[in-house]
Amino acid sequence: MTVSVTARRESAEGDGTTTVFSVPFPFYEIDVYLDGLIVDPSEYTITQNQPGNTGSITFNTPPASGSTITIVSETEKKQEVSYDPDTGLHPLEKQLDRAMLAIQDLSDRLARTVRVPVPAPEQAPVDMAAKPNSIFHTDGQGQVSLSPLDTVAGDYLASAQAARDQAAASAAAAADSEQNAAESAQDAADAAAAAQDAMSSMLLPQFANLAAAQAYDPDVAPDYIQLAGYYSAGDGGAALYRRASSEPSHPGKFQSADGTWWELAENVVNPRIFGVKGDGATDDAVAFQKAAAVYQALNVDFWCPPGDYNLSSKVSFLPPTNSGAGSLPPPTVRFSQRAVLKAIAPITGGLVEFGAPNWPGIIQRGHIEGGLFDANNLADHGLHIMFANNCLVFNCHARNYKKYGFNAGTLSAPQRSYEVLFDQCKTTRIGDAKPILNITNTNPAVVTVLGGAFPNGEKVNIQGVVGMTEVNNKIFVVANAQGDTFELEGVDATGYSAYESGGSAFSGHAPEGSVGIYFEYCGDSHASNCVIIGNEIGFSGAAPGIFGGKWNNNHVWNWEFNGRMRYGFDMGGSNQLVGCQVDAHADYAYRFTSNMNSLIGCNVVWEPASRDNQDYPVLIESGGGVVTIGCSWKAHSPTARLAGIATGDLSQFASLYDRVQNMVQKPRDHFRRNNVDEEVIHLFENSHSGENANFQHQLKSNAGILFQIVRSLAGGGTAVLDWTGPNAFSISAGNNGAPIALRTSYTDRLRIDKDGNVVVGNGALATDANNGFLYIPTCAGAPTGNPPAYSGRLPLVYDATNNRLYIRASGGTWRSVAMT
Repeated sequence: MTVSVTARRESAEGDGTTTVFSVPFPFYEIDVYLDGLIVDPSEYTITQNQPGNTGSITFNTPPASGSTITIVSETEKKQEVSYDPDTGLHPLEKQLDRAMLAIQDLSDRLARTVRVPVPAPEQAPVDMAAKPNSIFHTDGQGQVSLSPLDTVAGDYLASAQAARDQAAASAAAAADSEQNAAESAQDAADAAAAAQDAMSSMLLPQFANLAAAQAYDPDVAPDYIQLAGYYSAGDGGAALYRRASSEPSHPGKFQSADGTWWELAENVVNPRIFGVKGDGATDDAVAFQKAAAVYQALNVDFWCPPGDYNLSSKVSFLPPTNSGAGSLPPPTVRFSQRAVLKAIAPITGGLVEFGAPNWPGIIQRGHIEGGLFDANNLADHGLHIMFANNCLVFNCHARNYKKYGFNAGTLSAPQRSYEVLFDQCKTTRIGDAKPILNITNTNPAVVTVLGGAFPNGEKVNIQGVVGMTEVNNKIFVVANAQGDTFELEGVDATGYSAYESGGSAFSGHAPEGSVGIYFEYCGDSHASNCVIIGNEIGFSGAAPGIFGGKWNNNHVWNWEFNGRMRYGFDMGGSNQLVGCQVDAHADYAYRFTSNMNSLIGCNVVWEPASRDNQDYPVLIESGGGVVTIGCSWKAHSPTARLAGIATGDLSQFASLYDRVQNMVQKPRDHFRRNNVDEEVIHLFENSHSGENANFQHQLKSNAGILFQIVRSLAGGGTAVLDWTGPNAFSISAGNNGAPIALRTSYTDRLRIDKDGNVVVGNGALATDANNGFLYIPTCAGAPTGNPPAYSGRLPLVYDATNNRLYIRASGGTWRSVAMT
């Protein structure tokens, strides 16, 4: 059989009398529809010469006049022919089977698609390119259509408007009739719900940017609209807005052309939503502050994406009013590690601040993370947290600030801040490096550089000059800058060697008083894993200093062009520093102004810059104190040695198991008998007046160890040595010939030299001396005891009754001599 007819359906109109309708296409099985509803096969009969030919159907009852009859081929997807393999037609059967399986596959796929109803009239193919901004939808009769978005939205808007009109009419009816008030009120509620359903079913309008959304003029405003960007789609300013009943009180809003106010409906605030560009050229300060204000108003997290954000004024964050003690913590503030906030105008205070001067609120359990805050030598601080309790500052970076990289607390706050933790934070100070072309032997010296002179007043460090080496590794002040030249203020170079070649001048000197992390008005605060570079002081706080802090694994140093540090850690009291390190040249690595401090496993790698026997890593002010345990004190150069560990008020200083390298044996201090570059154990102990100090230690054999105990008594206590080990008490001076000495007040009282001579005192006594005598035991009468014998040595005692000096001779006999 051939199939030349392509039609697979036939439609006809009923006239109320006709019962027979032709089927002009070949078919095996058909479905019949009457006005879109399938007709049960029992209500008609099929007439056909044979299966697969054309035919007709006869209704039992004539279809009504005007009704639509639709006859559709609905061939069963099966293959029932089976050929005997011996006939040679078996391969044909396999191909028929395969074709039928493919038809069934297609039928299964089609059953899962959105389709025009089977009895619907035939439709022309849709040209998608000719219908932009259109959408598939079902119309009021349930038919699938492709219509312009505006048309569809208009249908729904009309439905919503009708529902609202019905609600208004019902409300009016309720007012007119008390008797029907309840029924009318219910009708109004039902109509309002219907209106809400209609509005909720509307499509979400999309706009490329804010300007397009502001021009929006709908008949009825939807609940939400979506912006794809602020300036243009994809610029990072995409945001969802909700319809507001009135103008919002914060910057996260705009008004469309129909007068509707729209409020930001995002769970995370992004400054690009407010027009921040982050292109390194635009001043983003105003738009950035809008984002900070919305962070507070909407109580949502803040996220700053990568970008270079120029700021002519500070950005201030205040936590939402419902955050704090007893409630949820404030939303998190996060900056991308590639977000650089840079001051482009003078700023008093922090480039970014949390809180505000005289602000009565407090940041409870805050979380601030990421970002590079470049004060650009224009802002006082990189980041300032005004008033906080239990606040984490994590992985932030401050650069080129005038005063403090990070500042915690403020004296204008209602009270001291507490528990502010800086973790993995960093400060740096960078400047320009300009190649030197020449330096004159004049008064003052004139430097010529490549790339233009530094500004007047800038401090520069000169390195790498060949010839005029007198200027290397020194800091100079720029004066009379003109073009590519500037003078070295106050430097007479007439006697210097002649400049030959090379060298560079570096800016980036740390400003006077600059601090990496400063605690202005903050107690019990901490820092861990921070790297602090480019400051006069690494860590410090306002008087009376930093108290009760925990400082773990922090590293402080300066590059040479940053200048000499005053202190790495400037501490008050009750601080514990563990695993911290200070590198570079400084006045002191650690300074303590109060007591109860500990240094555990801390390091100093010193660069005294040719200062030999002058520097101490630790300064202890009057009333200060610290215990050092297992610390390392190292000077790089044997010609620029450290003078000792600590200086100042040593009454509250103790040290245990410290190591030193290139440290001078300085007289009248606790290192007088220590070998340089050896492992040294020091026990320094102090007790209150009248108390006893007990030292208990088990000393194992370890060549190259010297042991020293220094005891400082406030008023008459006793130093007690309680030793355990193979010998009750044993001190070995090793094989280098050094004596063993017992001292008080840093003066030898008893010395045993390498040959075994026991020397008492430190020199001749004056005839009228009252101290410095050797005391021996006395007894009242002749001794009769039997003291133990030590080969080659005899006991000695004085009979105070008979004024006789007794020695127990070998053989056990007491022998005496009269004393006159």
